[in-house]
Amino acid sequence: MNVLKTEMRRGICSWKFAGSVVLILLMGLAGAGESFSVAEPYLQIDGSLDGLKQAGWILLQGTSQSNLFLIAVSMTVAFSYASVFYEEAENRFVLMSLSRTSYKSYIGTKVFVTAVSGGCCVICAFCLQIIFCIFAAFSSSEFFGEFMGYLGQHMLLSLVQWAGLAALSGAFWAVTGGISAVVMKSRYMAYMAPFILYYIFSEFQSRYYPELYFLSPKEWVVSKYLSVGVRYGILITAVCLAGGIYAAVMRRRVAHV
Repeated sequence: MNVLKTEMRRGICSWKFAGSVVLILLMGLAGAGESFSVAEPYLQIDGSLDGLKQAGWILLQGTSQSNLFLIAVSMTVAFSYASVFYEEAENRFVLMSLSRTSYKSYIGTKVFVTAVSGGCCVICAFCLQIIFCIFAAFSSSEFFGEFMGYLGQHMLLSLVQWAGLAALSGAFWAVTGGISAVVMKSRYMAYMAPFILYYIFSEFQSRYYPELYFLSPKEWVVSKYLSVGVRYGILITAVCLAGGIYAAVMRRRVAHV
């Protein structure tokens, strides 16, 4: 348990984690620019509550599901922790770690913290950009209090669903980064490979197999065709498979330390 707490602090309480959150936040807000433009006419409808409601749906959905936000997730979630195991194995620090805990616990902790750090990074950025958009667009309205009540009653569940999908996506890409570092024997591949794979899979599916939309990582988070439950199922399965593969490659690497 002490090892888990130490690794969690290492994965979340670090400048790399904070930097990842900031990068996702900035790219997410940049991707929300179009949504601000679409929502603006509704904000000008006599400043009415109905206008705020409509603008709220447009703005918050566009902000949390923009292409730049999803790209940022694949680009940055691996920064905080994904390369840690590879670096420990290269420095033979893994031998010291195994003297404090069991083989199984060590590998399980690495997989768990890698996934959690990636998911938490996305959750933090998601919440910050939603808060920023709400106050930037709606705080000056006389109906702000009523709008916040409407948000809590009718929009909160959707926001939680979107946040959960984005967090699972972050966990998947973080673990994928960890796998890439070990397999390709480079900590830099932990940072580069998730974005490369995201881009390749998304472009390959859209160009050559448009009818097989479930192959696109973007569709796992934002989809016009897949229900929320199906998307959660796909992402949970993907995270579990990636975690199993990561554990397997770590076992093999530790055996050769």
